[in-house]
Amino acid sequence: SRVVLYTTLSFFIGAAYALLVSGMGLIFVSQSAQENMVLNGVLIFIFALAFNPLHQRAQSMVDGMLFRREKFLEEKLDAFKGQITQLSGSQNLVDQLSQTIVEYLSPTQHHVFLYDPIAGNYAAQVNQNRQKTSDLKFDETAALIQNLSVAQEPLFRASEDKAFNLPSEENASLDILLAEYLVPIPGQSRLTGFVSLGSAINSGGYTFAELEFLQDICEISGLALERELIFLDLNHRVEELNVMTRVAREVNLTLDMDEIMTLIYDQTQKVIPFQDMLISLKNSQTRTITRVFVIQNNERRHELEQAQLNRGEGLDQ
Repeated sequence: SRVVLYTTLSFFIGAAYALLVSGMGLIFVSQSAQENMVLNGVLIFIFALAFNPLHQRAQSMVDGMLFRREKFLEEKLDAFKGQITQLSGSQNLVDQLSQTIVEYLSPTQHHVFLYDPIAGNYAAQVNQNRQKTSDLKFDETAALIQNLSVAQEPLFRASEDKAFNLPSEENASLDILLAEYLVPIPGQSRLTGFVSLGSAINSGGYTFAELEFLQDICEISGLALERELIFLDLNHRVEELNVMTRVAREVNLTLDMDEIMTLIYDQTQKVIPFQDMLISLKNSQTRTITRVFVIQNNERRHELEQAQLNRGEGLDQ
C-alpha cells in the first residue's frame, strides 16, 4: 500500500542521510586529532547541517510524489471556503457544491438533497440546467435521515454497517439514485441535507483524501445553507401572515361568493404551490355538499362546478 511505500522510502532516505554524515565524519575525523572529541563532534554537526537541505529535498520529493493529490485537495478546500462566503441564496450554494463535486471527484452522478420545512421532507435540488436531478423525496422521519443525522463520516452502502439496515423501500430509492456513498450536510438544529454520490468515473474508486474532502465541503456548505434556509422560512412565515391579512380584509369587503373563492385561490398559491384546487360547501338544511370552485392544472373548470358530491365522496361522514 501507499503507507508501506512511504514508510520504506522515508526509511531509506533517513538511512542514506545518516550514512552520508557518518561517512564524511569518519573521513575527516581520521585525519584530525582523534583524541579531540569536541572537535570531532563539531565536525559531525557541521556535516549534518550541510547535508540537511539535501535530506529535506529528497523527503519533499517523496511527499510530493505520494501526497500530491492530498495537497491539491487542501488547496481547493481553502478556495471553496472563500467562494462559499461570497455567495448568497440556497441555489447558488448548491450550484457551487455540485460544481466542486463534479470537478474534483468526477462521480458518474450525484444528487444534493435539502430539507424542505414546508413539506417536512428532503427533496433533490435542481442542477445547473435548472432541472431536478430526481423526483425522490425522503421524509424527515425516514430511517436513512435518522442515520445520516448522527453520522460522523460518509456512509458507504456496500459496508456491513448497521446504518444500512434500512426498510426495503428506502433501499430501493437509493438503488434508483445509484448511491454508493451518502454524505450528510449537517446543521445545528437538524440535518440540513445530504449528498448522494455515485461511483467514480475511474474504476479505482474514491481515496480517503477525496472522501474527507467531500465531507469537509459538505460541512462548510451546511453552515451557509442552514442560514439561508432559516432566512427563507422566516420570509415564508411573513408571507403567510400577509396572505391571511389580505384575505381577512377582502372577505369583509366582498359579498360575491365567486370573488371570495378566487381570492382564496390566488392568495393560497402565494404560500403553497399547487395545480389543482377544489372548494366544496355544505348546505346545512339539505345536508348536501356542492362543488363551488374547481381548478385543474391551473385552469378554472366551470363545467365541474355546482355539482353535488356523492355520499362518502367528501370529508363529511
